[in-house]
Amino acid sequence: MTETSRYADWSFDHQITIESFGLAIRLESNEAGLLRSLEELARRVLLGDIKIIENNEPVMSFAIGVDHSHERYILFNDDTYSHDSSSLDIVLELFVRLLRLFVAEFARDRVFVHAGVVEWKGKAIVIPANSGMGKTTLVVEFVKQGAVYFSDEYAIFDESGYVHPFTRDLSVRSPGKVWSEKNGVPVEHFGGTRGVDPIPVGLVVLTEYAESSVWQPELLSYGRGIIEMVQHTISLNAEPEFSLKVLKSALENAIILKCLRGDAREAAKNILSFCDNSLH
Repeated sequence: MTETSRYADWSFDHQITIESFGLAIRLESNEAGLLRSLEELARRVLLGDIKIIENNEPVMSFAIGVDHSHERYILFNDDTYSHDSSSLDIVLELFVRLLRLFVAEFARDRVFVHAGVVEWKGKAIVIPANSGMGKTTLVVEFVKQGAVYFSDEYAIFDESGYVHPFTRDLSVRSPGKVWSEKNGVPVEHFGGTRGVDPIPVGLVVLTEYAESSVWQPELLSYGRGIIEMVQHTISLNAEPEFSLKVLKSALENAIILKCLRGDAREAAKNILSFCDNSLH
């Protein structure tokens, strides 16, 4: 923490308020160029789902100050010190993660679930899982086998239970490298296409990698499926009743499987074959 880590010590003369997923969020800086960078980054991170509004009472604020005397960048989250670094890239990466997480938790009329999503013949295949559990690896294999890309991070459900695309560049991680937003790989690199319109859920696959495992899926009941999905639902604490209502709508006509998986390519092949035989 630096000597300039108190929000009250700063004069953030440059600010805008954006709206995304129904949330008003103020962005601030003591330099105009840095504020423009924050706006551009927010647009990229939230896939353009933002607009600039007039609002003096935002529900959240993010500010980045440049302290030239100490050669530091300082991030404030809701007027509270969050982090400082000599690297602007590090501070911006933290801003990205905090912004996206805030929107995912408090979005209006949407429920965000940690999951990979692809479209297969008009239905969504949803793979709920926490970060680092292989969602992106499996999504890439689906795409290579002809599925349409929807997301490798969030399944975003509306009130009717339909899944909306969140087609950010894929978080393909390289060994020994720390992944950051700017290193995302476009799905087109894998020969894939991006989903456009919301679609109903056809299949939910609760899976994790286990070396040499065999494809032996367990069919779960509707109730067990809801319980499993709840564990990955980001907005549950903020909007429990709405979240549960949406999950129930989303899974009402879905098949829910739970299984271990081995090689991602083989797993994707097995899941798509199951869809061809079971979804109508």
